[in-house]
Amino acid sequence: MIEATEKDRDLVVTILVSAFKNIKEGNSINLMLKQDSKRIQRMKVLMEFLFDNAIENGKVFLADSKNSCLLITYKYNNRNKLSSLINHVKLVYKCMGYTNLIMAIRRQLIMRKYAPKKDYIKPLIFAAKDGSKGKKSSGRLIIEVLKYYDENRLPVIVDAVTTYNIKLYRKVGFKLIGENSSLGYPIYFLRLN
Repeated sequence: MIEATEKDRDLVVTILVSAFKNIKEGNSINLMLKQDSKRIQRMKVLMEFLFDNAIENGKVFLADSKNSCLLITYKYNNRNKLSSLINHVKLVYKCMGYTNLIMAIRRQLIMRKYAPKKDYIKPLIFAAKDGSKGKKSSGRLIIEVLKYYDENRLPVIVDAVTTYNIKLYRKVGFKLIGENSSLGYPIYFLRLN
């Protein structure tokens, strides 16, 4: 496992875009993007935003193979900074549009129902490069990150939309705590600790 830094931004964004570019059905990434001819460029903006957020408010991990990544934020470390506000405005303008902004806000409100009121850890996004899914390096990355946080007693809350990811998270100890389909596709919420 490698702890990523700013210099790994392009690599991580490439992994994230590769993992999600061919997925057209409902999921949290497509919810955020205007679905037009610029979808991939918009997705790149979104992934850059997620990377920057994780670097500033958490950590970014890469598998040793550099085929998968896991971005994490600490919900006790999010700082309200001017740079964060600017990045959010840029995200709405270049990626989402105002209609998708409303859906993203609805999604955040749903997430809050399952999130602890106190401090917790939130994996933002987990992805394996297209063609690498199902290989052991992705599962190994999750296990290595959990070992990294072995002394952690804070709850870890994840959400997933695919049965593959749900099985993967359950295999490493997460428990299903809820499901919501109000956005037009099911989102499953899982918790560790």
